[in-house]
Amino acid sequence: MSKPSEFAFLTILFTLAALSYSVDTKSSYSSNISTNNNTSTVTESGSYTLITEWGTQGEENGQFSGLNDVIVAKGNVFVPDYENHRIQKFTTDGEFVSAWGTKGTNDGQLNKPHSMSSDNAGNVYVTDMNNHRIQKFTSDGGFVAKWGSEGNADAQFLHPHGLDVDSAGNVFVTDAELLNIQKFTSDGGFVAKWGGFEGTGPTEFSWLESVDVDSAGNVYVADMKNHRIQKFNSNGNFIKSWGTEGESDGQFKNPAGVALDVSDNVYVTDQDNGRIQKFTSDGQFITKWGSPGSGEGQFSEPEGLDVDTEGRVYVADTGNNRIQVFAPA
Repeated sequence: MSKPSEFAFLTILFTLAALSYSVDTKSSYSSNISTNNNTSTVTESGSYTLITEWGTQGEENGQFSGLNDVIVAKGNVFVPDYENHRIQKFTTDGEFVSAWGTKGTNDGQLNKPHSMSSDNAGNVYVTDMNNHRIQKFTSDGGFVAKWGSEGNADAQFLHPHGLDVDSAGNVFVTDAELLNIQKFTSDGGFVAKWGGFEGTGPTEFSWLESVDVDSAGNVYVADMKNHRIQKFNSNGNFIKSWGTEGESDGQFKNPAGVALDVSDNVYVTDQDNGRIQKFTSDGQFITKWGSPGSGEGQFSEPEGLDVDTEGRVYVADTGNNRIQVFAPA
């Protein structure tokens, strides 16, 4: 029979072991749920939990070939299916709804659609990259308007990449090769532009990717090969930038996508680090999740992303040809 002191010591050991097990099971867990008529695994990564995913390589409905962006609008998810030259529409659970577009230059046709955004009325806008133009559609794919042509003058493009629409209906477009941001009315009327110079200083860029606008009208762009985010006011005046090349918190290796939530927190796809980073609107690091790979919660060259009103983060996992959706843990 143990002495009282020995018994107390053993009790403490068992208690500590139980607490350790409890902490471990809370910090890393997995459980099966049914989503999209398939069994998925809910996994927790950092402070965000994977709740569903869909998509594989291919040409059928629900399959993708090089998706570069994803947006959530009016309860639906839209994906520009880059190599398949079409837009696909889904429910937020990944159920296929419809698709439109074929390769070509006519109204409603597309040549490598790269990015998308939507306005308050539910219309969707697409950077029709290799046609050097923007196209505007209804949420069901009805053609509404287009603007742009190949060139370097106002309202011309050389492969437009990122696109966002602010609350007033202004449309902001990043041009990867012209290295500028152009601002338009909702019908394509040219308003302003800034940038146009390669470099590492303020308002200089090295391969522009995504753009998003916050509730105050400030504009955030992914200055990809400078490994940073730049922030401007709605007229293009520089406010600040953050990020350097690296793997630490707040550093990037080719940031590609940028999106904001309803609180104006900034989410960035850190492409070559295979992760998502979250910041305040002033660039203060909040959290991160993900790692390179093809498993659940991992990424292969992620590009565009969007955040819905509930805080769920939708990521275009480009190299894996799928959409992954995360919720705050």
